[in-house]
Amino acid sequence: MKNYVRLVYGAKVKYIRDLALKTSNKEINLSDLPALVNEDVFSFGDLGLKTALINLYGLDTSNKFFLEQVSAITEKWQPFRSFGSLALWKSLEK
Repeated sequence: MKNYVRLVYGAKVKYIRDLALKTSNKEINLSDLPALVNEDVFSFGDLGLKTALINLYGLDTSNKFFLEQVSAITEKWQPFRSFGSLALWKSLEK
């Protein structure tokens, strides 16, 4: 988990720590949070994912069809876009 924390900034770190604490204290059951157990989630607004796609596919964010290109790429990953997201974040590690 430590490797992924390096890729998460600001408020997201607080949310992850809070979620971990509440999970360990049994205040939250992760199976009650569908996005965490769903294998087909992709966050189009995530800067890390955008950066990884730009690096891997040579996309240009100034292109007015950028989001359509991202959608076309990630559509091929269905129903496992969550795993694609993990691979994209991993690709950003140096």
